[in-house]
Amino acid sequence: MLVRVRTFGELLEALGSDFTVELEDGATIGRLLKVLAEKAGSKKDFLLAYRDEEPNMAVLVNGFNVQVLEKTATRLKNGDTVNLLPPVAGG
Repeated sequence: MLVRVRTFGELLEALGSDFTVELEDGATIGRLLKVLAEKAGSKKDFLLAYRDEEPNMAVLVNGFNVQVLEKTATRLKNGDTVNLLPPVAGG
């Protein structure tokens, strides 16, 4: 299946902004993050950082935060759009 991924913030440089990832049918958000971590190089640890099965960033599937779905166990389907929004800091 094909899933569209859109990244923001510090993930733009590591992954690009808008691309498609091919995954096996029934893949989860956790699986997608592992695939992206392989591609991300120095941002690998950031993509795989979890706390109580919660990603270290906001992850939206078709506009819904995975925290209100099934967290990293949220199953994806062909044509889904996943947005990855890392936390922002500043002052």
